[in-house]
Amino acid sequence: MQIKRRLTIFAAVSITLFLLGFFVVRSTVFSCWDFRNNLWGPTYLLTHGQSPYRVDKLFELGNAVWMPMIVGLFFPLGFLTLQQASNLWFIFNLIWILLIVWISSGSRRPPMLLFSVAIFLSLLFPPMITHLWLGQISIFITLVFIGIAIGNERMPLLLLAALMAASLPKPQLAIFVLPGFLIYRIKKYGIQKTIQLLASFVGCIFILTLPLLLAYPNWIPDFILEFQKNPSWAHPSSLEFLRNAVPGFGTIIWVILALTLFVVNIRLWMTLPNRKAIYWSLALTLLITPYVWTWDFVMILPLFISSLFEARKKTSFWILIGGYFVVWTLITSLKVRDEVNESLFWWVPWLFTAFIISSQYIQTQFRSIIPQSTVLNEESKLS
Repeated sequence: MQIKRRLTIFAAVSITLFLLGFFVVRSTVFSCWDFRNNLWGPTYLLTHGQSPYRVDKLFELGNAVWMPMIVGLFFPLGFLTLQQASNLWFIFNLIWILLIVWISSGSRRPPMLLFSVAIFLSLLFPPMITHLWLGQISIFITLVFIGIAIGNERMPLLLLAALMAASLPKPQLAIFVLPGFLIYRIKKYGIQKTIQLLASFVGCIFILTLPLLLAYPNWIPDFILEFQKNPSWAHPSSLEFLRNAVPGFGTIIWVILALTLFVVNIRLWMTLPNRKAIYWSLALTLLITPYVWTWDFVMILPLFISSLFEARKKTSFWILIGGYFVVWTLITSLKVRDEVNESLFWWVPWLFTAFIISSQYIQTQFRSIIPQSTVLNEESKLS
């Protein structure tokens, strides 16, 4: 009966995703601004023998600033129309979200109710809505990072190196994850094998950029020019906040904070299992990376989701749920007031992380103080 029920659920979900995918890909109204400028535009130009970083030939506004490896990886999108490609990208993002929730649950067969709640909360998270609307790539990056951390011991070296190369369309989101992961590799496999991995990583960067080199060898000057044209935006980062809050000393405070959190990040990779270390590393990145947008805040969701599934004490669970809706309400209230200045949202990852830490602290105290029989009783109530 259980097997039949699971097959029915699987079939229903599969059919729903297929119909949704068919409808959206056939749609002629949905398109994504960031996806258009940073991925479809470059791949379209590439597949038509033009410089992938001259999107001004296609659009009056916007420029392409995602790294060339992602253009090489997804270059077949250039054979589709903008509408078809952006709709397909939307479906990819939905699938990647489902995979992240499933992996973050920590179980091959997570409880269906909690799994559904986690999917709902992920899709309702305001940065996720913005991410999907713009056609951003941070969800893909998050999934690749998780795959690298959790699956690296079973992966062939070249596959691992290729994933590392594919994880860098926005290198500023890798400033904690990749150093922490490399420290873990050195600890487990030694310096020599880690150097082999890095050499393969450099080789995979070349392979992923090969479509650009073959189709339009002189793309590098245009790539540099696109970055030079990029406006100086006010980001929702701790660096931006500190520079405004403490003029003259903000950058120094940020450097001290960044170094402290970097050490914490390395310590986490050296002491925690990879599955836990990657979730914390993703969340800590948002606290300190200098170039970040609100849609990148989706990187905190794996830590939130894993904490939801690990919460065996009701207080811990409801702190997470309550914290989520506090953050959701504050973001939404600012949006309703037409506060479109991205730098005003620097506090989001800090507040969300504080709620997660509070929940995990209570959970830890609960396990250390309450007798094991009581813990098991609490766990059975929540399952």
